[in-house]
Amino acid sequence: MPTVLAHDSPSPATAADGAPAIDLGKNRAGDEPGRHSFEPLFSSISCSVLSATCRHFPPAWQVPPRQASHYSLYLCLDGGADFVVGGQAYTLEAGGMLLIPPRVPQHAAHDPHRPLYAYAIDFTARLHGLLDVPAVCGLPVALRPSAVRWPKLLESAHAVVLHLTKRMPGYELAVHTHCVRLLDLLWKDTIAQTGRSASLGDVRAAEVARLLAVFRVIEERYAEHLTLAQLAGLVHLHPAYFSTVFKKVTGLPPLHYLAQYRLQRARDLLLATDRSVADIATLTGFYDAAHLIHAFRRSLGVSPGRYRRSKRNPIFQ
Repeated sequence: MPTVLAHDSPSPATAADGAPAIDLGKNRAGDEPGRHSFEPLFSSISCSVLSATCRHFPPAWQVPPRQASHYSLYLCLDGGADFVVGGQAYTLEAGGMLLIPPRVPQHAAHDPHRPLYAYAIDFTARLHGLLDVPAVCGLPVALRPSAVRWPKLLESAHAVVLHLTKRMPGYELAVHTHCVRLLDLLWKDTIAQTGRSASLGDVRAAEVARLLAVFRVIEERYAEHLTLAQLAGLVHLHPAYFSTVFKKVTGLPPLHYLAQYRLQRARDLLLATDRSVADIATLTGFYDAAHLIHAFRRSLGVSPGRYRRSKRNPIFQ
């Protein structure tokens, strides 16, 4: 299947603990309280489509027990399949959608006499480099899209498959655009069908938007020594309370999030450049090459060098 692989310092002041404070200046457009929705946040989403297809699945098709590192989206056109996701059973039928989260046990099979005919798209979607977009939006595993949005979902799914297959100039931008559109349509349909109006979406968006200044500083200055007090000061919260709020939104404590963000940037540089591990360690805020190697092995189970080879040469996978 076709594949696409994803990719002014402020004036110093002094914080209460004596560390340099971080000042982003005036609020940017869209930061005003009471004006939060997911639409502005969607502009910061980074989507990577790993594979996409539309086909009649063969009679012997099945998904063996596994935990994938990405989302799998199925839009069923005909036939059907039975899935078990996280121990919960789901039946995918014509006109239905299934969105399987990463790192969740799953397996599936279909009736060979009524084989599955569907769009299948494997992707990742991150907000500010690390936040899981479908999780932040509260997208369900199963949904039967409305008659209004179903054709639009199929249109974008078709565009993703087409651009990945043709690979004409600019195809990566087109794939990204339609992946984001798929998420936007699914989020709007989820809100509409649950009868929660947009209030829950606004609450979720407000929680993320409240921390935008922190995400921006991490994105722009992740290689620097950033302290908990500095990050908390950006949103005028006590460090302990800030940690609680941040973990509620991201699932990670602030400094753990920062460490994961640095590791992700290191992974990007390993795949996109031929820089040495020592250079990448310096560029991404690690003490030295040994520190980066230790972080890689602890998080991914392999060294940076082997990770680079495994992604560039499938023989190492």
